[in-house]
Amino acid sequence: MKLYLLRHAKTDQQSSSGKDFDRKLLPKGIEQCKRMKDHLGETIELHVICSSSHRTRETLQRIDLTDAEVEFRDNLYLCGKETLLRAIWECKSQKNLLVIGHNFGISQLAEYLLEDYIEMKTCELLVFNFDIVSWQQVSRGHGQLIDRYRPVLKNF
Repeated sequence: MKLYLLRHAKTDQQSSSGKDFDRKLLPKGIEQCKRMKDHLGETIELHVICSSSHRTRETLQRIDLTDAEVEFRDNLYLCGKETLLRAIWECKSQKNLLVIGHNFGISQLAEYLLEDYIEMKTCELLVFNFDIVSWQQVSRGHGQLIDRYRPVLKNF
C-alpha cells in the first residue's frame, strides 16, 4: 500500500476574511498544482484525507484527482503528527492513501515515518510504500520512501 503525503501549495499570507483558515493559493501555488497533477499522472484508486482549510481543498481541487474518494477533516487543520497518524490508522479503505495537510504536522509525520529530519516545503510530495494489509499497521520506520517531488518554479 502506498501512502502519499502532500503539503498544500503556496498561499497568500493573508485572506480577505482575516482568518488563516481561509487563505487562498497564489499564482505560484496554482502553477505548482498544475505540475503536481502532471507528476501524479493517472494515479488511480486513491482515498484522500484532507484538511478542510481553503488552501488544502484548493490544492486537492487543482491536482484534479477525479476518481478519488475524498474525506475532509476539520481536525487536520494545523494539527500535529499524532492527529495525522490517527487519521491514517482510522482509514478503512484498502486503496492507496493521500493525506493533504499543513506544516508543521505533515513534516513531523514524514520525520516519524522516515526516522530522519525533514521539512516539507509547499506543494511537496512524499510517497511511501508499506508492506501492510491495513492502514492500522503504519508505523515508524516500516515504510520505504519511493518518491519525493516538489515543483520548482523559477519565474515566480
